[in-house]
Amino acid sequence: MRANILLISALVLIAFTCTLASERGTQKAAELRKMMLSSNDGIIFLSAAEYKEYVLTEPRPYDLVVFFTAYSCKFCDEVYESYKEAAAAYVEAKAIYPAKEGDNIKRSVFFAAIYYVDETKSIFQSHKIERVPDIFVTHPKYARLLTDAHREEYIKKFLLDASRSSVYVGTGKILEYVNERVARKVEHKESVLKLFYVLLILGIPFAALLRIYIKYRAFFNHPQFWLFGSYVVYFICMSGLVYCIIHGTPWTTQQNGEVQWWTSGSRNQLGLEGWVMSGSVLMTGLALLAVQYVSYVAGDSRAQRLLVFVGNLLLVWIGMNFVEDIYVKKGGWSGTGFYPPAHYIKGGLMKDQGNTI
Repeated sequence: MRANILLISALVLIAFTCTLASERGTQKAAELRKMMLSSNDGIIFLSAAEYKEYVLTEPRPYDLVVFFTAYSCKFCDEVYESYKEAAAAYVEAKAIYPAKEGDNIKRSVFFAAIYYVDETKSIFQSHKIERVPDIFVTHPKYARLLTDAHREEYIKKFLLDASRSSVYVGTGKILEYVNERVARKVEHKESVLKLFYVLLILGIPFAALLRIYIKYRAFFNHPQFWLFGSYVVYFICMSGLVYCIIHGTPWTTQQNGEVQWWTSGSRNQLGLEGWVMSGSVLMTGLALLAVQYVSYVAGDSRAQRLLVFVGNLLLVWIGMNFVEDIYVKKGGWSGTGFYPPAHYIKGGLMKDQGNTI
């Protein structure tokens, strides 16, 4: 009899504890929802204590997306604008509330942000975040991962390293990333007013350019204009101008007290490095093309024509060696040769790897 009483007491205590935990989890979700709806940006800004409470402490029956950022980070601010739009899309789709889909219950999804300061430094370090911005999708189970190995494995799957992403991290990309990890299908819908504004902004310069083209049509239709224009476009595109603007790349850097205009690593570059390498490749190509115009430049004199011919080939040789030398220093993997490496598969036209060179 006494054993039965103890068993019943234990079951009642467990049920009471579970009820309290459920109520606390519902309360935390309501607090986050209120903070998100009352925020000017629609984003919850977390302190270190709030991060530990809402992300790392159970119960937490919700998904919480966290934007890791820092003050005075221009690129972070740009990605943050897209992050705000993604959060607004979730609010509009009422995805900040639980939803039933068939037999499954979809959890509420909230969007938060945390800045790198002395108070939050340990949180950034525990997540192995060395640069910002980063976007981290946390599930309830993340609070139950006790070992560093399990948390590191989770972080690899659910952390979007926006600072190193090879694609533009816009609203669509953020929604795609979050949707895939919280099992939602929220879409970003542009307002008609914003669409009209974009069309207006694009329409005004387009109309001005069209008017200029009509007035100076003969100039713009000249082949030499397009030839020169193609050189300019090639030079700018190959220099990595867009990459430098997006990442705020400096022109040069200091290493061991000396100014360095190029940096090692196949995925890294400095601003001046892009311009120098782009200009070198362009000038080498132009020198190679100029070989066939020797007779026009040097006239009928065989000596002059030979001198110009040799000079052009020398420029080509200097340019090719300069570009190749930089590529070898940057990657170490660069190696030129007429024949493909010995380990390449050999065979027919479609099978032989050497044909891809």
